[in-house]
Amino acid sequence: MQLVTAILKVLPLAAVIVLAALVLGGGNAPPPPLLNLSDLTLPAIGASAALTLWALLGLESATIPAARVKDPSSTIPRATLLGTAIASVIYLAVCGAVILLMPAAETAGSPAPLADFVARYWPGAGADMARKVVAAFAVISALGAMNGWVMMQGEMPYAMARERQFPGFLAKLSSRGVPVRAHILSSSLLTALILTNLSRSTGELFTFFILLATNANLVAYLASSAALLWLMAKRKMTGSVALGIVGLLGGLYSIGALVGAGPEAGLWGLALLAVGGVWYAVNRALAARRVSEPSV
Repeated sequence: MQLVTAILKVLPLAAVIVLAALVLGGGNAPPPPLLNLSDLTLPAIGASAALTLWALLGLESATIPAARVKDPSSTIPRATLLGTAIASVIYLAVCGAVILLMPAAETAGSPAPLADFVARYWPGAGADMARKVVAAFAVISALGAMNGWVMMQGEMPYAMARERQFPGFLAKLSSRGVPVRAHILSSSLLTALILTNLSRSTGELFTFFILLATNANLVAYLASSAALLWLMAKRKMTGSVALGIVGLLGGLYSIGALVGAGPEAGLWGLALLAVGGVWYAVNRALAARRVSEPSV
């Protein structure tokens, strides 16, 4: 199922790239839009960085089902790096095509810019049908993403329970090998979060979840960059100067995106971080107590 949806959702992206190549190669491209430097403010750049990161969020999730993957030490790094690289190239090509070949005002006001792009440059008749087909593929893409994230919402608590970071009952599997209890916990928490934000419109709710999820993950990315720089500074890790520069740039990007996500997402992220910190401290204390207790 996941493989089928992954292949299908790439088709409209490929259509955008092919159409852009035909338009640019045929000399029929409109003049590129003029860049308004007044729009390039730091808040706008930070917000764009946070929203852009959402498209690539979860690349580290490949490490979670390691116990279910053959040869995880080589398969997971290879899949993560190749998958991220391929997705980045496709996203850059598609976004670049839309930015260069569609008016900025039309793109900003469009609920489905890729569908509008295909309809605009579709040769001959059938432009309206092409728009509908691309929209249908967007639904398939959403189903594929939902399929993957539903799997992750169960695998994450399950993996943490196996590492004794979560209660042991979440590490139980059903007869079909599914962490049902972990799924129920994640679904319940997500439902509660949605219910507390019912006053928002669908678009506002979607944006809120994007910024909240991005903010929560940025903390881990920032910590990873800081850990890399600290280990290299203490000579506890060998690496080239280029690796240190990458770590520094990653940390700066994370800080900028955290600021760009806005104060509301930042406060929610701090609250989640505080809850996680308290839980981690309590769990460590309980684990230490169990180790120190004499066996009977």
